[in-house]
Amino acid sequence: RIIAYKAASKFASQNVVFSKHALGQRGEQRFTRGKKISGELFVCKVFETGDDVTIQLYHRYSCKVFNCSVSNLEVRSWVMDDNLTAAASANAVAIAKGLSAAERGQIELEAQKEPLILRPENKRTLQEWLLDQLVVDTRNGQFKVVFRRQLQKSRKLEMIIKIQSIFRKALTRRIVIEKLDALMLKVRVSPTDPTIYYLNKKTGASSWEKPKLLGVYDIPTEPYRQWTEVTYLFDGVLYRHYVNPHTGKYTTYTPDQAASKIQSLSRNFLLRPIRMPMAQFVKAGTIYKTAKAMYEKNKKKLAAVINYAIVSHVVDLDEKLAKTLYGEAVDLSEANPLVTRAYAFYMIGTCEAPIALNRERASTLFKDAARKDETNSRFDIAYYIYRFACLRN
Repeated sequence: RIIAYKAASKFASQNVVFSKHALGQRGEQRFTRGKKISGELFVCKVFETGDDVTIQLYHRYSCKVFNCSVSNLEVRSWVMDDNLTAAASANAVAIAKGLSAAERGQIELEAQKEPLILRPENKRTLQEWLLDQLVVDTRNGQFKVVFRRQLQKSRKLEMIIKIQSIFRKALTRRIVIEKLDALMLKVRVSPTDPTIYYLNKKTGASSWEKPKLLGVYDIPTEPYRQWTEVTYLFDGVLYRHYVNPHTGKYTTYTPDQAASKIQSLSRNFLLRPIRMPMAQFVKAGTIYKTAKAMYEKNKKKLAAVINYAIVSHVVDLDEKLAKTLYGEAVDLSEANPLVTRAYAFYMIGTCEAPIALNRERASTLFKDAARKDETNSRFDIAYYIYRFACLRN
């Protein structure tokens, strides 16, 4: 209850006394009265010091006590603002009524003078005016009594903070969307079901609802066909798998493993037409290894010459030697269907000039071979060597 009274001058000593009032009121009590504020009934006590005015309010229903203080300078500022506002309204009315400039100037001059309510003899009127400025603040579930100007200032500050918050959100919205777009995936349930869910690439967490940080926006990247790595932690172990957002399918294969399997399947598919039994492969390999030796041993034997010619042509890819050997085979037996068919393949494959004439001649050789060997049985061994050459090369 200690009260320190302001010294009358800088040379005077400060007077400190015990207050006779309860609840730690400051200054002298001027009056007490009941007042209804924002529909609530209060008992109001007005205290005044040399610097400020304090209003103590007792709420009869909750038994709470509120204290509202304001400095005399602030009270003067409030009154002057109200006076200027009233003068502006009066000036607008004067303009609407068509008053002269001199009359409007007189109104403005009166507005600049000190209001009567601020004069010392009207102090009680000023204090009553202050009581009329009280309002109940129930924002955010609270209940307290403040001056209307203070409430307006607080609301203005709240609005400033809200506007700043909205502005900051607008500035960071693009960054947030970019970050979430890099972190999250839109994944379709299946190739036939366009329903999407959201998948976190770092944690593996999924949700049917988009992240709340997006607000009214959404992740711009739609489900694509590229396999994407996703990691998740389970029982302290970090697992890695891959998801195709467009189809919704998952796999544990890495891109290299998947590519290796696809290549293997592709090779098997391409090799299917030339795949051959092991016995045929061994037989063709034996001919390949012994063809040169058999030819050098007996250059006049047709089987040795044609086998070496085919091996040089399709396995060793020595077309010059193959042409010489095919010529020797034709000299030995021009009518042999194996020789004519093998030589026809050589003529088509080398594309020697004149191309049209050589193709016509090869066609004639094929027809002649087909007439003499309708089942192509004489070409079986040569066919093994052809397939062997494809597999080996």
